[in-house]
Amino acid sequence: MNLIKIIMVLLVFLLVVNSVDAVGVAPAVNEVVAGEEQSISMRIFNEDQSEKTVVLELSGELKDYLVLSSNEINFRKGQRHQEIVLIIKEIPVNNFQPGTYVNRVLLKKKSEVERTNLARVGVSSRINIVVPGEAPNLQGNLFAPNFEEDKHNLLSLEINNVGNTRANDCVSVVTIYSVLNEVVDNFASKSFDVDPTSQKRVSMSWTPNVHPGNYLANAQVSCENADANFNRTFSVGSPHLAIGRIYSDDFRLGRVSLLNLIVSSSWGSSIRNVFVELDLEKEGEIVTQYTSASKDFNPRQSRIFDVYLNTEDLLVGEYDLFVRLNYLDQEIETKYLAILERDEIIVQPITGMVVQQSLGERDVSVSLLVLAVFALVIVNIFLLYYLVFKKRKG
Repeated sequence: MNLIKIIMVLLVFLLVVNSVDAVGVAPAVNEVVAGEEQSISMRIFNEDQSEKTVVLELSGELKDYLVLSSNEINFRKGQRHQEIVLIIKEIPVNNFQPGTYVNRVLLKKKSEVERTNLARVGVSSRINIVVPGEAPNLQGNLFAPNFEEDKHNLLSLEINNVGNTRANDCVSVVTIYSVLNEVVDNFASKSFDVDPTSQKRVSMSWTPNVHPGNYLANAQVSCENADANFNRTFSVGSPHLAIGRIYSDDFRLGRVSLLNLIVSSSWGSSIRNVFVELDLEKEGEIVTQYTSASKDFNPRQSRIFDVYLNTEDLLVGEYDLFVRLNYLDQEIETKYLAILERDEIIVQPITGMVVQQSLGERDVSVSLLVLAVFALVIVNIFLLYYLVFKKRKG
């Protein structure tokens, strides 16, 4: 009996998931300021392009002021989408407390309305209706690009005053936090005002004198008669790992020996699932290879990777050693010269042999290079033939 109940629950869950995947809506979020009547165009998507009827329903504190151009949409087979219009009627703002009221347009296939609660469906479009008050009401966003180390760039604060009173003598104080919640810098904007029902953009210059990594910018806006707070995460530099020393304390030619690779992270945030691949080649042929276990790096941490090198049937001499660092969907390959002695291995980096590429693109890059060289050869042959033919003709 319990097994039957479990199966029934799973079937209902699958039906709900299928219904969610079958329809969609755009835009997912709209924000408007209450006042005169206005309208929003929306697009309803038929994801699997099957024949179906989609039911739309409104929810939220101000749903009585919302009107859909249609509460049902009939899709033909192969039809991708249809347009509807949401009308927001004039709202008596004096009847409501100032603030943001969240409303939703919910979607559901008609054939499943009776089986599941429409209000629980995951496909919806959120309609944020802002009711302004007499006092200034500051809303908006903080925009922060990805900064480069020691190069100045701009943080931009976009503020909307949806109130009916001017926000006077405003100053934005920006505090930069590390991932450990440490304050690494702070600075302030010039004084500014924001007129009622208008937008103000404030730009602030910052030169990051910090380690590469992820950071949080907090902008505290303080006015004579209003306050607001905005946050934005951003990066300085880009994640980077580097191979330091490669050595072995107990190398013996003709057996499996342990190599130690010291890898260092200069990134100010954690990097997960880092692993190393190693190829030992002789005259372009791989004679042994190894893939290490993965490790996680804390901010600006160095770790040692254990790589086992099988040197059975190998002779004393020089070999090409290719080491690939794999992390964050990218691959960094470095070529080394490996000198194998009977009881010693010497690994020397080869200047200029560091190549960065995405995972899975090595073969594509090689193919493109071969094609480019081939095309260059053909062009040169054609030019040579043309010049010789022209000379003989003359």
